[in-house]
Amino acid sequence: MYDSNTDRIALAIIEQFINEVELIEKLLTDSNSCKKCKSRIPSPIKRRHIRNNPGNNENDESEECSCSSKVAEIFTEKDDSWEPYLKREKENIVIWRKEHIPAMYAYKVYAQYDDITPNDFLHVQTDLEYRKQWDDTVAELEMIETDHFNDRSIIYWEIRWPRLFANRDYVYDRKIYTDEKKKWIVISNKSSTHEKCPVYGNKHRVKDYWSYMIIKPKTTFYEPGLQYILIYYDDPGLAIPSTVTSWVAQTQMPDFLYKLYIATKKFAEKKQKSMK
Repeated sequence: MYDSNTDRIALAIIEQFINEVELIEKLLTDSNSCKKCKSRIPSPIKRRHIRNNPGNNENDESEECSCSSKVAEIFTEKDDSWEPYLKREKENIVIWRKEHIPAMYAYKVYAQYDDITPNDFLHVQTDLEYRKQWDDTVAELEMIETDHFNDRSIIYWEIRWPRLFANRDYVYDRKIYTDEKKKWIVISNKSSTHEKCPVYGNKHRVKDYWSYMIIKPKTTFYEPGLQYILIYYDDPGLAIPSTVTSWVAQTQMPDFLYKLYIATKKFAEKKQKSMK
């Protein structure tokens, strides 16, 4: 049986992320402007587009940085710079990355929404049965063990991967921290093990995975309006083509987060109808 007193994610680790919203606001400013000339810096994707299509700037007449250093550098009070990686306008998502170990990156995602509540957003993320309905990348998702007193769970998750690749699966420890007085929610996930979840030969077990999502309401947990930061790292443990890792970071994760947002809206609408 799982011992809830072991393999815990220390609260001290969680608390260091609580002020990330203010840091992200600084990152948003710095990642959109050159520290030297103060002009706007194109996103990494747009820079590639300009290189590949000289003379075609998509009719964007706004002034852009022309300094020799085109890659935006994030300057923070701490020496832990994140580089701008991707901005998805449709999903209202901004992503940065930072090298965690050589050639492996941790990612930081920021988004804000005015039409969903933090409480609904939390519910949709933690309702595994509902996730099976809206997340088409899920091959299997099961609650292995739950510690209701400590709001902690061990979860098995198998995710579908593109053809020619084995599906990846995870066993992870999820802990939820909520502080209504300070107005924050943290969902922490960390790779773990469990006797009920052996390694399967036809799947690839990810053994080094962690993520922290910090949700901050604009008013209360029960009124629309929130912003969140997701910081995550996922080491597949084997060599994967850079095109595939880029696909995960640039497409799969943003798509998942957008589906999460839409699923939250649908959940809220259904809940509202049931109350009439």
